[in-house]
Amino acid sequence: FQKQNLLEPFLGMGMFHLIFCRYVLIYQDNERRKQILKRLEKCLQPNGLLILGASESALGVSDTLMHKNENNVVYYQRAP
Repeated sequence: FQKQNLLEPFLGMGMFHLIFCRYVLIYQDNERRKQILKRLEKCLQPNGLLILGASESALGVSDTLMHKNENNVVYYQRAP
């Protein structure tokens, strides 16, 4: 684990299969949401998963994260 400011570049973060970013985006304006989601997506492996908070969404913000809903669990998946 390490601290990371989501508004700054993610230098040396590596690639992840799963990222949890819950209840952060609701406090950002639309432009910052786009920037944060773009940075998070670059850190996801192909087919990697992004879990957001229940009141957050990447719909209309990211064109490359696929919205998924299975058994009432909403998540986003990076394209392969």
